[in-house]
Amino acid sequence: MKQKKLWLISLAFLMVLSAGCTDKKTVHADETEPVSEETVIPEEPETVPAEEQSYVLSEGMVTFLLPEIFDAKIEGERIVLSYKESPETVLHIFFDELFGVCGTGLVSRNKPVNGIETFQGYYEDGQYGYSGDDSWEFTVMHMENLPDLVLLKMGEKWGDEELVKAADIVLNSVKAE
Repeated sequence: MKQKKLWLISLAFLMVLSAGCTDKKTVHADETEPVSEETVIPEEPETVPAEEQSYVLSEGMVTFLLPEIFDAKIEGERIVLSYKESPETVLHIFFDELFGVCGTGLVSRNKPVNGIETFQGYYEDGQYGYSGDDSWEFTVMHMENLPDLVLLKMGEKWGDEELVKAADIVLNSVKAE
């Protein structure tokens, strides 16, 4: 029942996110910073203990460091990381060939992460319930020979510094094959 409720909340959020948007932006950008082959290491990984996890979805296998503050499970074609202190605050990881979001208030930038070209989105003033700071709200990783890998934050607790660091640990360690 709890999973069904979380799924319905997530679905409702996605519907609200797209409501009223007349111009969806595709996250494939034309310009990007040069992609480095070096692995980006989170600044302070020791503050949030994590262990490597792998999950198999129909499009491929996804591996990342899972911080202890998250519970992880597969729901349909998504890996869902739930914040243990607030289970409605989640980080979705999934493959998508053409991910789009509402462009209203969207600030975006291209940034190489872990040697992969990415497109990161931020909403001005945290208008969808997020922190409104410089913390990404979604990241699309342009994978070679796979659909794009999307990391999407949902819920209201993303202003918590420990949670933001934990999400960055996942982002900076994620690989797909």
